[in-house]
Amino acid sequence: MPATSGFFEYILCIKRLSLNTANTYCLFADLFDSYCNSKKIRISDINFSEIISFFIEKNYTNNLTISTAITSLISYGDYLCYCNSWQDNLFRNLERPRIISCYRTRYLSVEQVDVFLNSIDTTTITGLRDAALFELIYSSGLRCSEACNLEISNLNLQNCTVIIMGKGMVERQVPFGSLAKQKLNDYMKIARPLILMGNKSKYVFISNYTKKKLDRKNVWYRFQLYMEAAGLKTDGLCVHTLRHCFATHLLDGGADIETVRILLGHSLLTTTAIYTHISSKKLAECHSIYFRM
Repeated sequence: MPATSGFFEYILCIKRLSLNTANTYCLFADLFDSYCNSKKIRISDINFSEIISFFIEKNYTNNLTISTAITSLISYGDYLCYCNSWQDNLFRNLERPRIISCYRTRYLSVEQVDVFLNSIDTTTITGLRDAALFELIYSSGLRCSEACNLEISNLNLQNCTVIIMGKGMVERQVPFGSLAKQKLNDYMKIARPLILMGNKSKYVFISNYTKKKLDRKNVWYRFQLYMEAAGLKTDGLCVHTLRHCFATHLLDGGADIETVRILLGHSLLTTTAIYTHISSKKLAECHSIYFRM
């Protein structure tokens, strides 16, 4: 069976999907490879029954995990066809389970976001970093990975903008507010040099322990820490919640959904709608503007 290292390059270079997507797809491809090796099944002998047996053995109980696994393996099947290892992508015969969106409960009010951000102790160097990090994520609607991968060359403190390389290697420029600018200034001038301790890095947000860029697990841990300190319930909430709040609060403030789509870096307007909560009253108001009788 072809090495999944080639699949990784296929996802990034041919499909032009994000690094996180490539890692996820390769995870399930590796699991399927391991299953086939354990059963001593050659690529030419794989049939749909063996694919079903793989899912039975894994016994995934979460519909989201099942759907992600199927999506990943469909791409893997496309790769196998691309390599002429398969004639037909057998994974395309799988049916994804229906996923009921849970985004509608995963957001904070403006007041709750303020409580969360104010819970960060800025008397420490890590506090100054985290205050700048989470303020920027909320102020610009960044994905966690986008904040972790943000380079100094793409941060413009004078114009209050960041250049982000999003999903599909699509670049966008996003503004941030004056409060984020203030916190970023404090972090860059005071905390970041102390964290680096003479080391150099092209990334904005640095780990106090590794002296390398922050990773998503570290950011997730810090988010949970401050949520608890703020006395906010963490069930169903994660760092991505701040991006969701960014979109929701903009729309509630009167921004049009197309502008929010561009700021979030979505290719489809329907994707943006998932991240937002628009009241029926607001929908009626928008409808009356564009479809007057």
